[in-house]
Amino acid sequence: MTAQPAPRAIPAVPADVAAAAPLLEVRDLKVFFPITQGLLFERHVGDVRAVDGVSFKLQRGETMGLVGESGCGKSTTGRAIVRLYKPTAGSILFDGQDISGIDGKALRQLRKRFQMIFQDPYASLNPRMTAGATIGEPLDVHNVGTKDERRERVRDLLTNTATLSREVGASDEQIGSLIEDLDTVVGAVADRDRDVEDL
Repeated sequence: MTAQPAPRAIPAVPADVAAAAPLLEVRDLKVFFPITQGLLFERHVGDVRAVDGVSFKLQRGETMGLVGESGCGKSTTGRAIVRLYKPTAGSILFDGQDISGIDGKALRQLRKRFQMIFQDPYASLNPRMTAGATIGEPLDVHNVGTKDERRERVRDLLTNTATLSREVGASDEQIGSLIEDLDTVVGAVADRDRDVEDL
């Protein structure tokens, strides 16, 4: 029998943060996709239970990993939390507000505060857009600053990324690759007041 290494200690969340209301609370979340039969007259014959009764809390400043085998509902849970999928049942409280039923303008305003970061950064890139255009898109969508201010913010983010990479000895090719990877997360960085959900 081989001894297993001791798990790494995870820093405790400060008491004042732990005592506060959770940033995200998911209660008995269910996301079902209907199964239908018939060509002309579809009838509901069952459901695919992609997510069935998931509950958890996430405090401000905490990081949580949702782990499971392929097809177990991890991505569906994330998509329901950011309201890309409408929950079948349960509630999603973000900063104390139940967001499981909101839509329209209220949902667009809320999306300024969080976004998904996909596991495969290349799957979320649009090959027809430059790195700068990809980074600037969330700023444009949410009307952050003037057009010139947005352009300057994008330039700063790209310059800071390249400068930091050079300081640690990265080559120009590695810097270019890093900037491509950052395209998927920099929308969250671009708006500093946003809370980021990493899925």
